[in-house]
Order: sequence, then C-alpha cells, then structure tokens
Amino acid sequence: MGGLNGRYLLSIDPVSNPLLRLFEDPYRHTPLFSNADVVVSLGGHKIPSVPIPLSDETLKRHLYALAIGRKLDIPVIITGTGRDGYSDYEALKSSLATLRPILRADATDFRKDFGEGYAIVPETESVDTFENARNTMALIKDRNASIVIVTSAYHMRRALRLFRLAGASNLHPAAVNFYTHGDRPLKWRDFLPTVWSLLNSYRALHEALGMVKVWTRERVQMNEGC
Repeated sequence: MGGLNGRYLLSIDPVSNPLLRLFEDPYRHTPLFSNADVVVSLGGHKIPSVPIPLSDETLKRHLYALAIGRKLDIPVIITGTGRDGYSDYEALKSSLATLRPILRADATDFRKDFGEGYAIVPETESVDTFENARNTMALIKDRNASIVIVTSAYHMRRALRLFRLAGASNLHPAAVNFYTHGDRPLKWRDFLPTVWSLLNSYRALHEALGMVKVWTRERVQMNEGC
C-alpha cells in the first residue's frame, strides 16, 4: 500500500512540480551572456534512421546552441555519442539536412577542428555528462575560456558542477526545456495522476541521484589534490 501511495504522490502535479522546480528555477530568468569564446551543447536521446533523429529535447538544446553561436560568432561544440555509438553531431547533421528548406543557406557550417568563428564542431567520444565535460575541456584546452553551456534546465546544475570539476572556471548557463510552471492556484485536476507528472518526478529524482555522484567525484578529486 505504501508503494502505491508513493507512486500516486510522484504522479501528481503538486508533488512533481515543486520537486523539479528545485533544479529548474535557478536558471529560469538567466540573461544570455553577450560575450563568450565557445558554446557547448550537451547531447541527449537520438533515434537513428528517421527524418529528424534528435529527440524533441535534444533538438531544442542544439538549435538554441547554434543560435547563440551564430549570434556571437563563436564555435559550437556538439558533445555526446552515448552507448549506442551514434553521435549527436551526426544526428544534428541529419536533422538539419531535413530542416534545410527553412534554414539560412549557411546555417549548417560543420567542421572537424576547433578554431575561431562560428562553426559546428564534434565531440563524439563521451557517453555521459562527466565525459562530456572532460572531453570538451580537452578540446578547448584553455581553462579560462568563457564557455556557454546549453542543456535542459533541470540538468544544468549537474552539468555546471561537472564542467568545473573538469577544470572550467568561466561558465555561463543557457537553459532550455523548462517543464515546470510557476506558482498558481491548485485545481482539482492537479490531484489526478498523470504520466507527465510522473516523468517530471523521475527527472527530479534522476538529477538528485546524479548530484550524489558529482559530490562523490568532487570529494575524490579533493582528496587526490591534498
């Protein structure tokens, strides 16, 4: 019975929304930084062999990163491959090829090397956020570089901590994919369980567990430095 009650609570908006807001709210009104050296967009779910292989959430991350890179005329690193071996860089190329009719002709400036000016640069070896940060910093090399981090709002706190752990010191969050709403009067239907609320609770709990792993990595690195 207790397990059933727990699932019910995690499936209603008055529980799931505040849980996820703990991770999203710090980045809800963050102004976009006007001067940076590079944008890093963190990869996510992909489905090969479809017209737009990037999932909704991942496509939104990468498109926002490209918009920032284009606006500031700086490189955009698309990081992540995952355990299936299909990189975000390749999935983005396929997705943009499908969307090309509505894009500027020069919106898909892909290149393999990291340099000056706007371009889309791959990092294709990482399988998680820890490796995203470590491998991206190896590409950038300059620990003092001004880096815009693009990821989903609920994931931003963990991403920033891991990039700092990898040696970055000048980070600017640019969050997308907000799934929570602000304060509003509760309605009776808010107490009906929904898959959406359960998914938001999952996102919050997944990040909480991820932060425990980050804390452990930080402690290990601190002890090694002593």
